[in-house]
Amino acid sequence: MTKEEIDRIKREVDLVGLVRERGIELTKKGADFVGLCPFHPDTQPSLVITPSKNLFHCLGCGRGGSNLDFVMEHDQVSFRHALSKLGGNGDQTGMTHPALKKSPDAVAQHKVLERVVAYYHQTLLNEPKAQEYLRQRGIYLAEAVDTFSIGYANRTLSAVVSPSNPLRTTLQDIGIFNQKTGHELFTGSIVVPIIALDGRVR
Repeated sequence: MTKEEIDRIKREVDLVGLVRERGIELTKKGADFVGLCPFHPDTQPSLVITPSKNLFHCLGCGRGGSNLDFVMEHDQVSFRHALSKLGGNGDQTGMTHPALKKSPDAVAQHKVLERVVAYYHQTLLNEPKAQEYLRQRGIYLAEAVDTFSIGYANRTLSAVVSPSNPLRTTLQDIGIFNQKTGHELFTGSIVVPIIALDGRVR
């Protein structure tokens, strides 16, 4: 992305909407919005969002910045990952995007797929043998693992999402579980999600 495109995202992606989508209640106070800061134990609303500048600042812990800074800090992701989340992903940012014209089922599947990718990613981070495998292949780099949400499927997803769980049907429709056998498709595999330009996992 060019600097102009990044600046556009900083201007146009509504920070108030982003914060609220992450479960933080905001109250309007004059021209600003205030709420409890998610970055430190906060009992009195110290998080201040200024819509006219699309910036946030915490009077308690001192954190502040743009919508990209907020997503990086709150979601614990890299700058590039935050950029992909905000670069046209309408249901996260409130921006209009053709991807939103899909059916509700498609949007729901996208949400589920994101959760699977996050689960596989965490599994890799907790599995030294999988990391060692990547090192032996000469392709392990912590920054790349984070940026591209590289994961590892070790069959534990089957235990987390039992056959009686309603999500199981969605995961079968997506292709994470085999339609006939019910087995996890990527068992034993390093998983590299394909992320489209709109930031969605495909």
